[in-house]
Order: sequence, then C-alpha cells, then structure tokens
Amino acid sequence: MSELQKILIVDDERFNINALVNMLSHEYKIMVAKDGEQALKAIHTEFPPDLILLDIMMPGINGLEVCRRIKADPNTESIPVIFLSSLDQTDCKTEGFHLGAVDYIVKPFSPQEVRVRVQTHLALKSLRHSLEEQVVVRTKELHSAMQEAKAAERVKSEFIARISHELRSPLNAIIAPVDILLRRATNAQDKAQLEGIYAAANHLFSLITGLLDFSGLENAYEKNEEIFNMYDWIQRIKKSWSLRAERKKLVFRLQVDQVPTSMTCMGDIRRLNQAIEQLLDNAIKFTNSGTVVLSVIPVGFKSGQSVFQFGISDTGIGIPPDYLHLLFDPFTQEESSLTRKHEGMGLGLALTQRLITRLGGKLQIESTLGQGSRFFFTVAFAEKQSQSLQQAPLLAAEEIAIQLLELTELVENGFRDTDTFFFSKVQRWEQTPWSRELQEVVDSVNQYDKKAALEAIRRVQSKLD
Repeated sequence: MSELQKILIVDDERFNINALVNMLSHEYKIMVAKDGEQALKAIHTEFPPDLILLDIMMPGINGLEVCRRIKADPNTESIPVIFLSSLDQTDCKTEGFHLGAVDYIVKPFSPQEVRVRVQTHLALKSLRHSLEEQVVVRTKELHSAMQEAKAAERVKSEFIARISHELRSPLNAIIAPVDILLRRATNAQDKAQLEGIYAAANHLFSLITGLLDFSGLENAYEKNEEIFNMYDWIQRIKKSWSLRAERKKLVFRLQVDQVPTSMTCMGDIRRLNQAIEQLLDNAIKFTNSGTVVLSVIPVGFKSGQSVFQFGISDTGIGIPPDYLHLLFDPFTQEESSLTRKHEGMGLGLALTQRLITRLGGKLQIESTLGQGSRFFFTVAFAEKQSQSLQQAPLLAAEEIAIQLLELTELVENGFRDTDTFFFSKVQRWEQTPWSRELQEVVDSVNQYDKKAALEAIRRVQSKLD
C-alpha cells in the first residue's frame, strides 16, 4: 500500500481547519498550522508536505509572506501552494500567483471544488516529479553512452593509426625500387607495367595516408608554424601538378594575382599543402577533358595578417545539387557501387575540410552538374619581410644534423614529403658554411635519386662531425 500524500493546512480559524480536515483526511495525511511561523517550521522538517492550503489573512506572518519564503527556498520551492482566502480582489489574486501559487480558492469554498483542485495539483506534482526522475535517469544513461562512444572512437582511431603505420612501411619498400626501375626502363612494355605497379602502389599509399591523417585530425592537432616563400610554394605546386595534368591530357593553369616573388609568410604550410593537393587530386580525377585552375589571390588584411583566397576550379563532371550537403561527410562518395569509375574511400574532402577549418578557413563549393566545380577558401598568414630570412640566426651544426636525420628518413620512405621539408630550410641552408654540400643534397633529393641523396647527406654529416 502506497504512503498517503501529505497536505499542510494553514489557517487561524478553527472552523476552517475542521472543515478541511473532515473533507480531506480520508484520502490524505493532514498536517495543521495555525499561523505563518508554525507553517514555516512544519515545512522545514524531514518529511515536508506535498501540498499547502494557505490562508492569507493571519496574525504575524501573513500568507503572502509565507508563500514568498517558501518559493525563495530551493528546498521548498517545488511544493505547490493553493491560497484559501476570503479576499476576492483581483490584485490580491494577482499577487498570489506572482509569488508562485498554483491556485486560488475564495472562501466560503465548495468541498467538491477543493477536492478536485487538490487532486489535480497533487497529480501534476507527482507527474512533474516522475518526469524529473526520468530526466535524471536518461541523463545518466546518455552520459554513459557518450563515454562508451568516445572510448569506442578512441579505439577505432588508434587501430586505424596503428594499422596504417604498419601498412605504410612495406609499401615504401615497394614504391622506391619500382620508381628506380621505372627510371631505368627502356622497353615500352616493361615501362607500362612498372607504371601500373607504381600508380597502384601510390594510390594505396595515399589511401592509407588519408586514413592516418583523418585519424590524427580526429584525435589531436598541432600547428606547425614555418616561414615559407608563398611564390616559391606556388611554383612548386605548378611544377608538380602540371605533369600530373599532362598525363591525363588536361591543361593546368595558375591564376596568381599580386603575389611578389619575395613574399614570405609564417604559417602551417604543411597542412595548407595537404589540403591544396587533395583538392587538385580530386579536380584532376573527376575531369576528363579541359582545364584545372589553381588561384591564389591576396584579398586583404586581418589582425596584422595577409588573407589569401585559394581556389581550385575544373571543367569536370560536377556534383548533383542533392549531394552537396553530404560532400564533407567521411566515407561518403557520390558513386557508392563497388564498380564505380573513380576509386577512393570518400575521406579526401572530409579530411580537407578539417584541415582548412584548423587553419582558420572554411571550405566552400560552387558546382554545376556536367560543367565543373570550384572549391575555395580563405586563410590568413603572418607576412614576413623578405629580409627576415636573411636576418635569421645562422643554423648550428647540431641543428643541421637533426634536420638531415629527418630528411634521411623521408628519403628512405620513398621521398614522401621532401618538398614540404624543404619549404623553410633551403633558404637558411644557403647561409651556412656547408651551403654547397647542402645544395647537392637538395638537387639529388629533387631528382628522386635515393642512392645519390643518401650519399650527399652522408658527405654533409661527415663535415659536421
């Protein structure tokens, strides 16, 4: 049997108290207070009432003040208060409701009316309490589910990162020798087969790198601020991607506005390079004929930084309007069948969007189905004076030795990211006593000659010892 709900009757008239007790005691447990002070003491007990029937006109603390104190206390504010008063003025009722009362019954009252209103407000209180308990339970369940989801996400990302690293090592051992054999091949048939192997291995390498980078961006991100020459970076992009476009019989064009050859900037050029190369790769992949254009345009200044707009446009297949809102979701592709023409996991644009967001930009798109697409974004870089590199402190032998160890690893891994490695280092190498030997290192690495590159590195290392 459930415990009876408690009602506190507060009135200084014995007649009213007796009438209410006789009316409600069969269904509820009744508590009685004859003035405001007794009411407040009865409320602040271990077992407070579930509802209060409160008279207004009482000696000492009147009912309105009792109600105000009840609603001002977080421990009692949820107890519903019904005023029972002979005062029938509108302003008195208004003040009662303003103080937080849930109802107002004018004396002399109808027993049936009192019962119905008491039942209604007690039912509402029980419902509210039940809902609050459900909210607490659901909140705990949601928090627990979120923690489990985060733990699962961490496990997934750690697995992706670990397996990607494990797969990249053997791939590097395949790509580098195939590249050497391809350069030496004279027979057209052998060269064609080697090109197929080289392209497939590089494609697999890019998929694995995409997984690794996506996993890394999902978990953590560290900015890698470097000084670089914006004009030189643009020219490197042009040289690299013009060749790739030519292989597909496409025209690769640059649209560069007011970027002087001496413009040097400070920023995360590695992430910018990664985002641009992913967008260019997509543009060439989805363009069968025509042009791919890279635009780099200074558009203003913000907080002492130069703001550049980067854009990649193509004359490719375009994107259906109803697919645009899904474009940046990871593992999503317009062509979802296993026999799709264009390969990939659908990570490229998701990764690119995250890279650009971390750089402080927002990737946007304009596309017309069958006519082509344009991806563009703006990023701010701190601009440096051209002489800043010349005034930089000379590199110590220990620092160059560390950089050469890093370069050796990149060469051993199939020349991956060697262009990025050189962005900020080559110009400072020119100011050292070993500039000639270091230039030989640069030349051999740029020719992708692993043996010559490692020998050139060792020659510099011997001079540094």
